[in-house]
Amino acid sequence: MLLFVFFACLFGACQEDEHGISVQPNEGLKVTGKSGESTRTSIGDDYSILWNSSDAIALFSDKALAETNDADRNVTNIKYTLASGENNVSATFTVADNVTYTGKYKWGASGVHRFYAYYPYREGADATAVLTRVPATLSNNQVQEAANSSAHIGATDFMYASLSLDGGTVGTYIDQTLDFSFRHAFVLLEFTVTNSTAAPIALETVKLDGNGQTIAGDYTFDIITSTLTAGKTIDASGNMIDGVKRTVVQLSMKEPVTLAVGASTTVYMMIAPTNFTASPATITVGTTGGVQTFSGNADLLAGKRYTKTLDLTTLTPAVVDYTKGALVLMEGNMSNETGTLCHISPDGVMTPDIYYRANGEHMGNVAQDLFINDGKIYIITQNGSRNDGVGMFVVADAKTMEKVVAYEADEFTPALSWPTHIAVTGGYAFIRDNNGVYSFNLATKTIQFIEGTKGVIKNRMAVAGNKVFAAAGKSLHVLEPGRTDIVHTLTMDANISGLRKSADGKLWVSVVSNPAVMMKIDPADYSILKSNELGSYKIGAGWGAVPAFAAFGDNVYFTNGSTTIYRHDFTSGTTEQLLNITGKIADAAMNYNSLGVDPETGEVYMATIKGYGQDYKINHVSVWNFNAAEPLKATYAGYFRFPAGVYFPAEFK
Repeated sequence: MLLFVFFACLFGACQEDEHGISVQPNEGLKVTGKSGESTRTSIGDDYSILWNSSDAIALFSDKALAETNDADRNVTNIKYTLASGENNVSATFTVADNVTYTGKYKWGASGVHRFYAYYPYREGADATAVLTRVPATLSNNQVQEAANSSAHIGATDFMYASLSLDGGTVGTYIDQTLDFSFRHAFVLLEFTVTNSTAAPIALETVKLDGNGQTIAGDYTFDIITSTLTAGKTIDASGNMIDGVKRTVVQLSMKEPVTLAVGASTTVYMMIAPTNFTASPATITVGTTGGVQTFSGNADLLAGKRYTKTLDLTTLTPAVVDYTKGALVLMEGNMSNETGTLCHISPDGVMTPDIYYRANGEHMGNVAQDLFINDGKIYIITQNGSRNDGVGMFVVADAKTMEKVVAYEADEFTPALSWPTHIAVTGGYAFIRDNNGVYSFNLATKTIQFIEGTKGVIKNRMAVAGNKVFAAAGKSLHVLEPGRTDIVHTLTMDANISGLRKSADGKLWVSVVSNPAVMMKIDPADYSILKSNELGSYKIGAGWGAVPAFAAFGDNVYFTNGSTTIYRHDFTSGTTEQLLNITGKIADAAMNYNSLGVDPETGEVYMATIKGYGQDYKINHVSVWNFNAAEPLKATYAGYFRFPAGVYFPAEFK
């Protein structure tokens, strides 16, 4: 007999410690009340669960055996998918089609049989092992779709359930239904933000700082003891290993929510259970008019909802510093979008569209490249003011992102033809376009073409020793501020696929010869300090417009334009394949202008999209620490529409 698994947390029927969230991943909570819209769930002291067709849960048992096509096995992390009950509080799940289990179970050793379930399903250890701990991840970057919407909460939840059955005859089929009621491992925070200032404002973010306490990141959950452990995760063999701890959670509004004077809106955030009675949390509300901070000192218990009013009365200017962490530049869709710039802080908080937040206007259409020099950030876009963007060439304060000046296409004579890359040194901006490289005097605002640069490839230039290096096929051209000619040219054995300044001020160069070569050059005298062959490994940039590699110390990371990350030890000359990231992030199908390596931490950043068409909206930036037992440190999704590259302000020092 098939064992159907029935899950329910009926409104008003859950125990007090089963408070939670109405969960429907991909759509999430529906909130009644203030909006007056028709909804399917209610939020009160209890919550109901709505199931979605894409939901998957996992089933365990301490004694029961699962029938497979070849043998009976332990009931360990067996995947179940929705069979019926979509958009209802009660649903029936059946064993997934893509596993070897028949869906039939047998009584195991004599005595009471315990059954456990959790949501959402995650790949775990092989089901032949007895696994009692499962991984859970709580993002510290949460995005709310609109005012009063809780649709994002379902994707952050972790639920668990258990029950017991009296055992039957060993080896016979279990002909019963498992009726589970889920409990919630995390805490739901509901903030009502009210504008009590004298002018309209727009709500952008709500950030909760745990003041050193872990409130998000990686967790393990013991399904038998219902114990949540922070900062740990599970490897492929079921072993508990170190994971990521986050002490700050930021909720960002997908679009700023305008609040008239006296108006309010509700926002929802998920954190881990935390006791703030001895050390209060700091809550910072970010708006277009400034910020205001609050404190919270409650003991937040798992499965509970807590409400707090944040009454904005006195806003102060936000203190931001975008010179720490990582920057991700996006082209955007050429047809109807503009370029955007996201910031990822050292503590893992991602802030979207920081240029717009600082200036109230969008940068130009199809952003291509950026460079940081002398406290300013220089951004080049392909189409300037198209789609209501501002500037083909934008200069802003690197710390605050406040605009200094923006140049439109018609301000350049000679005209630029689809500019793609920029480098800045010595008071000059070097701009590469379809014709070659131009020298733009930042003081006089005059632009001149550099003779002989026709054919410079669509890829980043590098600055080392106050010189600009630009690749053109096999040629490596050297340019200098104030000159309109090529100072020097080095010729390689094959085409150059990437240039970067090294941490010691030298120049990294990758060459797509056979075998491929990685070399380091002294920018002072152009001597080749060392050159390593990569054996059978390739180090091409593909169609991308970023260097084929990035380095941390003498560790050189590259992808050959794929989603597989390789590492070359420049000291020992050895090369290894690390992993294909699609094994961890299924939708990371296309490497899009990656990768980057944080020069301060050595963490590797990969920007990916699922594909073209509408699939570009399914996108990720993932962060990898290959010195950790679990290399995937963080993923950020949804804001990276056609990435132009990942940058680190520290690499421009």
